[in-house]
Amino acid sequence: MAYNNFLFQFGDFVFPLKHIKEDSYDSAPGQRQSLDAYTDLDGVTHDNALEHTKTEIKFTTLPMSGTEWELIMSNIVRNYLDFKARDANCTYFDFELWQYRTGHFYFDKSFRVKANVPHGKPYVNEVEWTFIEY
Repeated sequence: MAYNNFLFQFGDFVFPLKHIKEDSYDSAPGQRQSLDAYTDLDGVTHDNALEHTKTEIKFTTLPMSGTEWELIMSNIVRNYLDFKARDANCTYFDFELWQYRTGHFYFDKSFRVKANVPHGKPYVNEVEWTFIEY
C-alpha cells in the first residue's frame, strides 16, 4: 500500500504533518498480548499469545494559535465514539508492515496554554499526544 502523506488519522481527521514536531513521532505497532503466561519449574516461559495486538502512537504537535488549536480539537471531538472514552476508529502508518492499518484507539494528552502572547491572543504550546489501541 502506498504512503498517503499522513501518519495518523483520528476518525476522519488527519493530523496535519505541518503541526507534528520533527522527530517526535513514535510508533509501537502490533504490541503482543498474552493470556496467563507463566514460567514453569524448569524456568521455561510458556506464552499464550493472543491474536489481537495493540499499537501505541505518540507525537508532539508544535505551538499553534488558539484558532488552529480550536480547529484540531473540534475535529477530534467530532469524531469521538464515546465522549468520556475519547475514542475513535483511527488509521495509522504501521512501520513494521509498511502499510496503513486501522484500529480502535483512545487518547491522552497534556498541554500548556500560554495567554497574552503575542498581542494578548492565547496560543497553545507543544502538546504531547498518546493514542493507545484497545
